[in-house]
Amino acid sequence: MKSVAKPLNRGSWLRTAIVSGVVIGGCTWLMPAHAQTDVELREALDDTNLVWKVGNTFGPPWQFQTNMTHDGIDAAQAGPLQAGIVAELANIMTSVTGPGTLIFWWKLENAECFHLTFWIGSTLIAGRDLGGILSTNWDRQVFRIPLGPQALQWTFETSCGDGSPPGNAWLDEVSFVPDSLQTNSLAVLTLNAESLTLDLRAAPGARLQIQYSTNLISWDSFALPEPIQLPDGRATVTLRRPTLSIGFYRSVWVP
Repeated sequence: MKSVAKPLNRGSWLRTAIVSGVVIGGCTWLMPAHAQTDVELREALDDTNLVWKVGNTFGPPWQFQTNMTHDGIDAAQAGPLQAGIVAELANIMTSVTGPGTLIFWWKLENAECFHLTFWIGSTLIAGRDLGGILSTNWDRQVFRIPLGPQALQWTFETSCGDGSPPGNAWLDEVSFVPDSLQTNSLAVLTLNAESLTLDLRAAPGARLQIQYSTNLISWDSFALPEPIQLPDGRATVTLRRPTLSIGFYRSVWVP
C-alpha cells in the first residue's frame, strides 16, 4: 500500500490510500487512466499525442464507446450519472504546451439537470449550460491555448435534486495543434483592377490575417474588421485591392 496526495474539487487536496490501483478513503479521486483505457480514450478522442486521466465521484468515469459519436466512429462518454443529494461528477483531463489551438466537439444529454464544462487550469472557459443555453446537440468549440504548460479538464456533473433522471455527456474529435506546427496556404483565384479572390487553407479553427507586399521585404495588412476564421480549415474570401501595384500576398496566423 502506498499513500499519495490527490486533488479534491480543483483546489484542496486529500491524502488517500491506493491498494492495487483502487482508491479508498475519500470521495473524489484522480488517477492516470489504465494503459488499455488510455489507448481507448486516445482512439475515442482522435488525438494520439494526448495522454488522458480520468476521475469521478460516486459515478462511472469517462470511457470509450461507439453508440453516440460525432465522427460516426467512436467518442468518450461520461455517465450515466444520477442526480441526488450528493452530486455525482466525472472529470477527464489532459495537458498540452501552448501556445496553440484546441478544437473539440461535445454533447450534453440533459442540459437542465447536468453541467458540462471546460477548464484551463482553475479557469472556467466554457459550459454547455451557461448563459441559459440548454442545447443538447453536438457543438464545436475552438480555443486558443496560452503560452506554457496547460492543464485541460472537462467536467460532467449533476445539478438537480434527488429523484431526477440519469444523464450522459460525450466528447469527440479533440485536436490540439501547437503554433510551431501550424501551417497555412494562400492561392489567388481571381484578380482584377479592384479586387482579388483568395483560397485560404489552414488547420480547422485557424484565424488568419492577409498581408500584401511589393518587394517581399515589407508587408502591410489588409484593413479587415477582424481576422478571417477557418472553422473547417478552408475559406474563400474576396478583398478590395489597396493599390494596383501589389505583387505578393501571404496569410499569417493570429491568436
